[in-house]
Amino acid sequence: MPRPRPAATSVQAEALRRQAAHFGQLGSPLYERLGARLALDPTPAAAILDGDDGWDVGLRLFSGVHHLVLTGVAPDALSGDWGDFVNALEAHEEVLRAWMVEQGVQTNEVQRCIGLLPAFLTIAAETGLPLELLELGPSAGL
Repeated sequence: MPRPRPAATSVQAEALRRQAAHFGQLGSPLYERLGARLALDPTPAAAILDGDDGWDVGLRLFSGVHHLVLTGVAPDALSGDWGDFVNALEAHEEVLRAWMVEQGVQTNEVQRCIGLLPAFLTIAAETGLPLELLELGPSAGL
């Protein structure tokens, strides 16, 4: 017997709307358009979101769809056609639901490093040596 489909929440719709606006600000009109439409009617993603009211639901959902495109599982999911997007959500619901649970969001906020600048400048001034940084991963935990 199929599992009943949950309804999307207003919190999810608002998170999707905010994420769509961020997509637009960051120069991704395709994600902005798809995200804005999904915010108006999150029903196609309701089973995937399944009660997840996190601030990052839109970001994690779109990263999962992007992964499906990159791996060739759903190459047309981000064609720009709403039907292709919805078909990918429906066809890969279980994979995307797992993605939403398993994948976190790593944000790289370079502003967090501003406190290091005075130390770097002091080291350079006092030693006269070049400073070489080694990236240990996204933001190296900064």
